[in-house]
Amino acid sequence: MRTSIPTSLEGETATLRTNSFSVLAKILGRENAELVVQVLEEDLTVRRLCLASEISRLSRVGWKTALRAADDLPAHPEPRKLVRKAAKESVDSKDTESRWCGSYLLRHLASVVGR
Repeated sequence: MRTSIPTSLEGETATLRTNSFSVLAKILGRENAELVVQVLEEDLTVRRLCLASEISRLSRVGWKTALRAADDLPAHPEPRKLVRKAAKESVDSKDTESRWCGSYLLRHLASVVGR
């Protein structure tokens, strides 16, 4: 899927990069997984959109709430519920994006749910 790699890294808009990236994240292989991690760690706009998408899907909140939570995870309306669902995502062997986002959510919500 070589055409997705440049689009994922250099697409003109964040939406184009995110959509291309989400397709790439579901293709198995070490090279693809490494690229997914690279994009999520370096492209903050794509990271925000991916996290918001995961948050919205996992906790069934609206897009505006998901974007706010992506910017400030402890502000999520139900952080414990999100953590339970993120734990399952963090071991998804078929989707590197979900795995990375699930792990990110767990790491950044640990202090909230530990209280």
